Amino acid sequence: MPASRGRGQSAGLTRAQIIEAAGDIVADAGAGALSMRTLATRLDVTPNALYAHVDSKDDVIDGVLDNVLGEVRRASPQAADPIAALERIMTSTYAVLVGHRDLVPSFLSRQGSRGPNALALGDIMNHLLGRIGAEDVDAARRVLVVHAIGSAAFATTGSEGRLAVSERVARQHFDLGLRWLLAGIVETAAKNETGGVTDR
Repeated sequence: MPASRGRGQSAGLTRAQIIEAAGDIVADAGAGALSMRTLATRLDVTPNALYAHVDSKDDVIDGVLDNVLGEVRRASPQAADPIAALERIMTSTYAVLVGHRDLVPSFLSRQGSRGPNALALGDIMNHLLGRIGAEDVDAARRVLVVHAIGSAAFATTGSEGRLAVSERVARQHFDLGLRWLLAGIVETAAKNETGGVTDR
């Protein structure tokens, strides 16, 4: 007769279920409420059962962050207007981050995410930046990502629970900064193409 399955040995537990449950905890009670113990309780398993699927709490957080990036509206790498496509991606990224304000500090400390959704977005951005003629597509992508994360942090944090500026003003600042960055990338690409001379 097979041994009975105890708590923490439930059949069918997967990494995806763990990451989804962790996201639910953050949505319900904030990022500070997430621990391996609370996660195990939510899934009705023992904490040790989680480690068959995830390496650590940091691994869980990375998974949650990448799931959030799955909400970002992607653009086609072959979009007719690569600048407009990049603007749509970054605007959507900012909106998604602001919508998950408890996770913004985690995005900030990690400078983004490294999961499959992050990699897919990065590939699309690199292709679009390459079509523009960006001098260094990796550096240009990082600058745009840092702008989105930093702007989201500015829009969602403040002293004593008060935001430094209103959400409307924060969004205006993000949009303006994004236009400046994209214009700078385009101008630098044009200078490189013409040997350093551009029309004014």
